Amino acid sequence: MLQVLITGPADTPYMNGCFEFDVWFPNDYPTSPMHVNLETTGNHTVRFNPNLYNDGKVCLSVLNTWHGRPEERWNPETSSLLQVIVSMQSLILVPEPYFNEPGYERSKCTQAGQQVYNFLASDVYM
Repeated sequence: MLQVLITGPADTPYMNGCFEFDVWFPNDYPTSPMHVNLETTGNHTVRFNPNLYNDGKVCLSVLNTWHGRPEERWNPETSSLLQVIVSMQSLILVPEPYFNEPGYERSKCTQAGQQVYNFLASDVYM
């Protein structure tokens, strides 16, 4: 097992936060992707991102935990641990995590979507 610590990027709700992930490599790695579990969940009570579940599940196409486009899924020839970590940083720990949820991204540039996001984000910062 490997432990990865990612600090929250500036100008996001995660700024200055430390997020701990456990990474396991299955016996058939690299044919199958590694397993990644978020440990920073407040004893499995907090879900602070649509792609990070309170049970620790990390939802990313490259981990095959989301049914993304074929080119986004794990490829034993080209995928790597570095790709997974960069994906977690750039696709999950983002300024507006609400819009990570499938279906919500369509409302990102709308007034209604921004109002919902602002309402939810105000609870995060309080």
